[in-house]
Amino acid sequence: DYSDVGLQFSKLGYVVVVQDVRGLYASEGEFHPFLTEATDGYDTLDWIAKQPWSNAKVGTFGASARGMTQTALTDTTSPYLKAMFVMVAPSKYFQEVLFQGGAFRQELVQVWNAAQNISVAAKKYGVSSPEFKSVYGEYTQIPGPNGLYWNLPLNDFPTLSAKYETGTSDYDLLFKHSVLDGYFNYMDISQKNAASHLPVYNVGGWY
Repeated sequence: DYSDVGLQFSKLGYVVVVQDVRGLYASEGEFHPFLTEATDGYDTLDWIAKQPWSNAKVGTFGASARGMTQTALTDTTSPYLKAMFVMVAPSKYFQEVLFQGGAFRQELVQVWNAAQNISVAAKKYGVSSPEFKSVYGEYTQIPGPNGLYWNLPLNDFPTLSAKYETGTSDYDLLFKHSVLDGYFNYMDISQKNAASHLPVYNVGGWY
């Protein structure tokens, strides 16, 4: 929840704002991975700049998905965003996250989406509901020699595919756009760089 980070920054005179993306945890609305981060991020920047404690100069930081919520703002027109500190976030969503080299990144996409679906189910049905228990139970069954990693076809994944009550259209969309057709360009940061006015410090890993 970044409370420890916020405490450290506050000692240096900074205010730290932490926001859950739309539809997850404490935020309202429906969750669709990275689809509304740019517009919601713009509104958040506008809100921060108008607070009495703000000097209207905002910097962002975060890793992985939190890095991607930043890079969605690469070409933002907001005058308030001054810099970004991005850790281990891709520049090309389709090629580096979803279908690397044309192959579906099953180990990442299924586990990550199943984990987010736990939060969605908790908000929608409640943690004592059979729907939540089903989603959580399926998540714990993903790894292992007899786990859901071996489930076929790939586009029919328990609790994630839209055919299931707890599923969404987002997982199915991956397979409707499993070739590079431009659908995921909204998260292709390499196409946004030319329009960016921001200094960005990128940190990556080498495996």
